[in-house]
Amino acid sequence: MSRSTSNSPMITPIRLKGERFWTDTLIRRYLGDPDQTVRNPHYRSGPPMALYDLARVMACEQQPDVAAALQRIAERRPQRQRIAQDIADRKRQAVLDWVRSLLIQLPALSHDQLIRQACDHYNTLWEERGRYDKWATPSDDPAFLARITVNFLRHACSPYEDHLDDLFGQVGATKGRPLLKQRVLTAIAQQYPDLTQECRRQQRALNSLDD
Repeated sequence: MSRSTSNSPMITPIRLKGERFWTDTLIRRYLGDPDQTVRNPHYRSGPPMALYDLARVMACEQQPDVAAALQRIAERRPQRQRIAQDIADRKRQAVLDWVRSLLIQLPALSHDQLIRQACDHYNTLWEERGRYDKWATPSDDPAFLARITVNFLRHACSPYEDHLDDLFGQVGATKGRPLLKQRVLTAIAQQYPDLTQECRRQQRALNSLDD
């Protein structure tokens, strides 16, 4: 669809609202149907993208009632943004407080049981990926065994994966995920002191991502 006959630039509803303080209600009331629709550039199967003739928009903005409405929105927007930011900050803090409150429980296994199960877990993961050249045994390098054992405890023996699912889509998840990993690694080191060095190595690696 196209009804624009000028060479004026076109503007999307998102930019109208973000840059010029329009709302969906004002667009419907004063601009009506778009001047042009084009194929959605982001999603081929999505709805067409609406475009408005910028010259027509600017002319409409000169009408006293439209200008007054846009002025009111412009004046209120900073306050609304502050409120939205405050709400987001509270949600983010609530997520972090929740992660800090989690009870991290791990199974009590002997050294031999732990190493054997960690090797089995590692081998199964690589078998499922079709990689039979990756194989762990209890006689492997101690540093390697420590790494796969910590990973085994974190992914298969702790609530880590379940709580990652709980964090999905939450405000604060970006900081909540590394905090959760830190807490699980700390719990592993406390219960299995022989793995402290590897847990600290992984914690340092995690901290370096935040720098």
